[in-house]
Amino acid sequence: MSPAPDGPAAGRLIGARSAASATVVTAACLVALALALVLRAQRIPAPDPAIALQNASAIVTGVNPNTAPAAELTVLPGIGPGRAKAIVAFREANRDTAGPGEPVFKRPDDLRKVSGIGPKTVEKLRPWLTFDD
Repeated sequence: MSPAPDGPAAGRLIGARSAASATVVTAACLVALALALVLRAQRIPAPDPAIALQNASAIVTGVNPNTAPAAELTVLPGIGPGRAKAIVAFREANRDTAGPGEPVFKRPDDLRKVSGIGPKTVEKLRPWLTFDD
């Protein structure tokens, strides 16, 4: 292992590291600013980091429309807060008609029974859904 430089060489090394660190921090700030501007332009509120982490894990494991809360359903493509509330309301209203212990939604196409969800939305959702066996 070579000894750490000292004198003018050390100053140049420290200066280069500081410049690199500053560049990385600046780039990260610019990305965050750009994201904030995009979200603002689309009138989407910035996500709470804890909810974002929970939603990210839901995408990895799949979202079960029989058990997911409305906030988790909003991570699905084409499902905003209104449709998420409609899914939860439909699920709650039809839980008894599904039969004891039976899920309301058994397959992706069952979501078409929810007002505002059609065949195109179901096709977008299909890869992200999971159902009770």
